[in-house]
Amino acid sequence: MKEEKIRKLVIKAFHIEKVSLGEKTAIENGILSISTKKIQRAAKNTDLISSLSVNVIQPDNRNQFVNTIMDILPISCKVLGKIGEGITHTLTGVYAMICARDESGRQMAAFGSSEGILQDQIQWGRLVKLIAGQGACYDNRLFPNEPSGFEGGKSIIDMGNMPVVLTPNEYRDGAIRALT
Repeated sequence: MKEEKIRKLVIKAFHIEKVSLGEKTAIENGILSISTKKIQRAAKNTDLISSLSVNVIQPDNRNQFVNTIMDILPISCKVLGKIGEGITHTLTGVYAMICARDESGRQMAAFGSSEGILQDQIQWGRLVKLIAGQGACYDNRLFPNEPSGFEGGKSIIDMGNMPVVLTPNEYRDGAIRALT
């Protein structure tokens, strides 16, 4: 009798009620603390980033200017296994939003920018990530090392822009990383 491999995915959610910047990165009693020193160290690891700032935007404070929104992604990590199987920890109630401009202040956008008042730039309560259209062929990655990650992912361009079949668990676990 041939042995079947059954791939199981367990996603454990940790709900975040509040986010603060501080000395250490930790989750305690629904509060996510983020180390500003670790963020600055990470920014120094590449020549592509000349400066980096981190802002915590509360849901009731969306009436503020943001640079071009490059991506909004869930905060998750693999604890055991690879994408589509094993154990994934994910945070709910909080997302990471990447915004950027170049050193001269020009907005980072190839087909139109989304800088402006945050409240006006996103359809709140209906967040859908678009990975189609002219920009879809640029930075899409499949099968990264971490959910919705970039490192270890395969470029859709290197795969010949061909259709790819994903299992439902691979999709649920963040096998698609679209920076569009």
